[in-house]
Amino acid sequence: MASSAVALKEKGNTCFKAANFTGAIKFYSQAEASDPVDPIYPSNLSAAFYEQGKYFESYSAICRSRQKIPDGESNSALLSKLSTRLAKSLSCGVRSGAISLKDLETDIALINELRLVSESDSASPDCVRAWKDWKRVAHDYDRTSKGASQARTRLASLPVRKKTGEGTIEYYTVGQDELMSLVQDWGPSEKDKKNPVDLARMSEDRLSRLSFYFGGVGDARHVFGSVVGLSQARLKLNKRKRQVMRAHLTMNDIHPSALARDLCMLFLLDELSSNRDNEIKEAELKMTLLSIWMGLIMPSYCYIRLKKTIKALLNRLQSSPIQLPDWIYVVSASVPAIVASLKYWDTELGNKTAKELMAKRHNIEFSKDILQDASMSLNWKKDMAAKTEAKNEQIKMHIDMTMDDAQVIQLTRASMRTHERKEWLDKARKVLYDMMVKLDEGENLGTRGPASLLQEEAYHRTLGGFVPPSILRSRTAELDTLWTAVRGGEAPPDVIRNAQNHVDSTWKPNATLFDRIQERGTGYPDPQFAAINFVNIVEKFNKRMRLARGQKQTDPDCPSFSILSMFFDGVVEAIANLKGHLTLELLQGDLNEELVKMQNGDDVTRPQSFPRKYTRIWLSNVPDYTGGPLAQAVYSMRSLETAPDAALAANCLMNSGVWEGGDHFVHNYTQLNCKDYARFFGCRILTMDPAWGLMQYAQDSLPRPVEELPSRDELTTWLTRVLLNIITPSKTGSGTVRWIRVRFPNTLALFMGLLLRLHEIGYPSHWISEYLSSVINDTLATDIVPYLGDAPIPLSQMGRRGTSRRRINLDPWSAEFETIVALSFEAIPFPISLPEDFAQSYTDIGVFEAPCPTFGATTVMHMYGFDPVFTLVFYDETNVHLFSPVKENLIPEILEGRHVKKGQVYILTSVDILGLSSNVMRWRMSKERVRKMKAGKWRVMAYRADMNETSIFPDEAAKWREVNVQEVSVR
Repeated sequence: MASSAVALKEKGNTCFKAANFTGAIKFYSQAEASDPVDPIYPSNLSAAFYEQGKYFESYSAICRSRQKIPDGESNSALLSKLSTRLAKSLSCGVRSGAISLKDLETDIALINELRLVSESDSASPDCVRAWKDWKRVAHDYDRTSKGASQARTRLASLPVRKKTGEGTIEYYTVGQDELMSLVQDWGPSEKDKKNPVDLARMSEDRLSRLSFYFGGVGDARHVFGSVVGLSQARLKLNKRKRQVMRAHLTMNDIHPSALARDLCMLFLLDELSSNRDNEIKEAELKMTLLSIWMGLIMPSYCYIRLKKTIKALLNRLQSSPIQLPDWIYVVSASVPAIVASLKYWDTELGNKTAKELMAKRHNIEFSKDILQDASMSLNWKKDMAAKTEAKNEQIKMHIDMTMDDAQVIQLTRASMRTHERKEWLDKARKVLYDMMVKLDEGENLGTRGPASLLQEEAYHRTLGGFVPPSILRSRTAELDTLWTAVRGGEAPPDVIRNAQNHVDSTWKPNATLFDRIQERGTGYPDPQFAAINFVNIVEKFNKRMRLARGQKQTDPDCPSFSILSMFFDGVVEAIANLKGHLTLELLQGDLNEELVKMQNGDDVTRPQSFPRKYTRIWLSNVPDYTGGPLAQAVYSMRSLETAPDAALAANCLMNSGVWEGGDHFVHNYTQLNCKDYARFFGCRILTMDPAWGLMQYAQDSLPRPVEELPSRDELTTWLTRVLLNIITPSKTGSGTVRWIRVRFPNTLALFMGLLLRLHEIGYPSHWISEYLSSVINDTLATDIVPYLGDAPIPLSQMGRRGTSRRRINLDPWSAEFETIVALSFEAIPFPISLPEDFAQSYTDIGVFEAPCPTFGATTVMHMYGFDPVFTLVFYDETNVHLFSPVKENLIPEILEGRHVKKGQVYILTSVDILGLSSNVMRWRMSKERVRKMKAGKWRVMAYRADMNETSIFPDEAAKWREVNVQEVSVR
């Protein structure tokens, strides 16, 4: 039996060395069963369990091993191993919740006996340190058990994105992506996997709790599309499943004005549903919806309806209880900000005119020069050139095969004069081709709509508004005359002038485009969208979802209106079909913060019946701004169901052209390729096309087995890459075109969130614990070197390492780690060895303010004002020369241990308040640390890494003051 046990142990050892801990556990268990006397087998078994992160099982095996060592027998080496491993298992197990103090009651004597090993003269430093850590964990047990929830809230309050120069949020009024239903597809592109949600195959339980999350909902186009899709899918179900189906759609946006605008449209849709028998009122409501959704200006009757809607919403939102249609729910915590936007539109835009707004407009047009831009990837350029050639050939075929001579003449009469008929028609077709190519390139979305939209596009360029239907246009002879002339081929100057005068004197600006902050310079927004192209997008959706039902897709008398009328009819009909089965929830707040609240149970203003896990999550263009696939994995994926048909998707519209492919995109944000991203985060990448395509992910069930995860060395190497990219980010890009710059917004607060997420995924606590302890105690050694060039980070940098391993200087970031750990300590599910001088409690952390700094020229000129690039740099009197001005690559050189000594410079990536819109800057830091900094006459400055620019005059410590604010600060 003993020889058999030895052989089994050797097999276990082979598995252990290969990190096959499941195999090792199998053979060590068999060895112990074969020879139940020898203590080495359960000892080895405890080591395998420990490496798997199964701390209770490791603890139990350690106890069995000690019990098998005869009293009085000297086996100091084994006892030392057992003692050290016991202390570590207890620390990790109790802190993670795998072991409770009650579990230890029957083995107290044995635990104390092994603890005494750490007090002997021969005890190893590792053993002594392990028991010291366990003493701290045991001491903090009640504190962590009772305070974890509040600590998670405090951690969630820390900014996970660096601050911008503007110090406020951008207001996106009109999106750029294709309209979709999250039930049927992810848009019309054939290259995107459709991956529909098959409601018919769902269980009744899942059907009763369908949930869809729209992060960065913007103009709500995908919400409207998904409501239509849900209705169509429900009608195909059997009677029982139709009865049980319930769908919840969460509309989330960080900007309250976006939700206020969506709420106006939802309210008008509800009103439209009850006015289908009044043709004039129905037409006015639809024209108002069209003008709010896609227009810069609107007729006076639409403006009156909008104002009436705003006032009605103000009354209803401020009543108790809130009075809204039963299918609309506004989260109470979101009401004040939405009300503020509605009040601004209601009371502070009286002097705004359509004429002034139109003077500010400019349509987005795709510039062929971008194909020559060095910032754009070669693959993207080839792809775009091929797509353009193919689309243009389709346009030519469309003209030649579907339009007779009379149509060509009518559409081009204004451009063609006197030629022979054949020559005239040949040139007319060429003119029409050029016109349609120009319309097709309006937003570079590849859309080609009905020919009548070409005529309305000319009308729209002249006046800025849409053509009303004849029942409304008849009220205004000037507009009717102009439209008749445009459709005839040429509008005389006096007709144009009369129509323009009418619009200037009677039409009103679209109030919902205004935002108090962003038009502070001119008093008007900076509208940048091609409205007719948006209409084309809706027309394609109408066809895809078969909303025409025998009707003409487009009425040439009012093309845009007819297309949108059909769409709004489809939405209203869907709402009626889903009555009692649909809830639209409006939730204002940062995407990541709101999802974290849901997972932490801090979304207390949302009803308990509302979902916390979602069937589908659509993030639109949000990842471009919030940290890309890394932030998605840390925050968004936590809120996704693990069912086979559950999926999270997003597109990339801000910097699509710079990516060479999926690996290039994923690597820039995560330091991983696509295959490793799935492996590290325990998920699947279903689609990865960042060049204006789709990125689609699915979450595997968690926790994952350790054998399926990367090794410990792989994990710590990757974590170091992520850490260095946060504290010494690449330059955001040298391109002057804002939408091809790459943002690296992440802060160390996100890094802590990443570590907690890794614990959920299944990485053993001691892997993460020991890595974080090395960072906090400034003992981390690595051969990883940060990339200091312009973004995007080239693929050639993937896996790059330096020539030698060296200890890097993380002391400048210790003040921020101190704050993060003190605020979140009770929520951290693994033990940490803290430096002696670190704050011990969240009460040791204060909130401090100083006057807003005098920013440098780049920031004052509002260049890249919404790029998250700012950190705060604190330094003592001896280092003033380093920052006046700051030299190129100073921060990376400080990381390498040059220029400064320990305790002379601190850098904060997470800042509460900073920017041109603020009078102060605000941050959180240890009170004791600030006291010492004040005594040493320190200074603080704002630093933006993208331009290597600092604020002009640093704020001296004498100007800093502690402020009394809520524990979770409002940023």
